[in-house]
Amino acid sequence: MTTVAVWLNKHTVSALNKNNPIHAIWAVSDSRITARTSILLDSSPKLFRLNIKCQTFDGEGFIVYFTHSIGMAYSGNSLVGLNFYVKLNDILGGLLNWNSKIPSIYEVSISGGELLKQLIKEVGLIITNGAYCEVAIFGFCCASQKFKVVYLKPEFTNEIGVSVIEQELNNDENVLLLGDKKQDIRDLISQQRELYNDKNLDWWNTPMNIVKNIVKQEVFKGIGGGVQTGIATQQEFGLLGEVMFVPEGNPGARVLYQNLNISEQIFKVGDCTFFPPGVA
Repeated sequence: MTTVAVWLNKHTVSALNKNNPIHAIWAVSDSRITARTSILLDSSPKLFRLNIKCQTFDGEGFIVYFTHSIGMAYSGNSLVGLNFYVKLNDILGGLLNWNSKIPSIYEVSISGGELLKQLIKEVGLIITNGAYCEVAIFGFCCASQKFKVVYLKPEFTNEIGVSVIEQELNNDENVLLLGDKKQDIRDLISQQRELYNDKNLDWWNTPMNIVKNIVKQEVFKGIGGGVQTGIATQQEFGLLGEVMFVPEGNPGARVLYQNLNISEQIFKVGDCTFFPPGVA
């Protein structure tokens, strides 16, 4: 399956704010897609940027009055998950409101829950036991001026349903986990955090470090490939490349994006080169 961890990190630092850490939602995942016991792909995205654009009409033409980006992650059936992202991103990029209102992340998630339910039903007609897909939608909610994490959880009772569950972010310990081995990974995060005397940078980064180790060491079957990381600040959601330091004696470092080396030809566009922000 996969693993995804999403949490509020209250000690986010960068080259621009080393002395003044900020709050941000972090997400980290692996990049492996499997079918039963076979590895299908080791470089598949699990984290995505949802772009929101709202327009109104002033009598002469359409005017964009709001743009923002938030994060999305999925675990489970990739046919459902990838189609969910494409469709929801298209919807959010073409919103219209006559009164210049903006949607909250919870309202985005309610609409997303209906879409997820429909996709699970459609794919389930073909793959009866393999259409399960769970989703997280997260970021800074401009409507409420608060960080939000919402979990879309499929329910299979008499009918297929999707529960939309807003996560409690007042508890610093809270980490939303998607995918396989949830309790095992939660226990590893708790055990590691108990080793720190205070909530320092390492304490806040523990979910990322635990997932990195699980992916690199292939601790659990079905979780592997590379590490993907995304950060949602008040301004936007962005995906990061993974900086891989080469062995001693070799100069420089390489950057992986969704487990692909960005020096590969596929990342070159004309005279330009794709270069995402990196995280070591």
